[in-house]
Amino acid sequence: MKIQKTLILSILIVFVFLTPVFSETLINAPRDIVWEKAIKMFPKKLKIKKIYKDKYIIIAERKIGIQKKFNREIKIRFTSRGEQTIITYNIKTLPGLLGFGSTREIMETFVEQLKETCE
Repeated sequence: MKIQKTLILSILIVFVFLTPVFSETLINAPRDIVWEKAIKMFPKKLKIKKIYKDKYIIIAERKIGIQKKFNREIKIRFTSRGEQTIITYNIKTLPGLLGFGSTREIMETFVEQLKETCE
């Protein structure tokens, strides 16, 4: 019985830690304006890996340590809804939570600053 509880708890912990962080924010400004400002204001603590201008997607990463497996990959998507823009981002998590909370804070701060600048 004790082994079953331990196993279930372990599976639950792994599931929670490996689930990607997802966030969606609505900004009252056209997508092109939000996109241009996002590129200019992009946080220095994150490195842009790829920009897909035609799809309005930015792929970035946050280096956490020497080993590449601990880096956090962030996918940011800008979707148009009339004269508004929806910013969606995912942070891929890997085993271990080293730097996970701070990456999320960086993204939340970035999106809030972008929203204040554009609205």
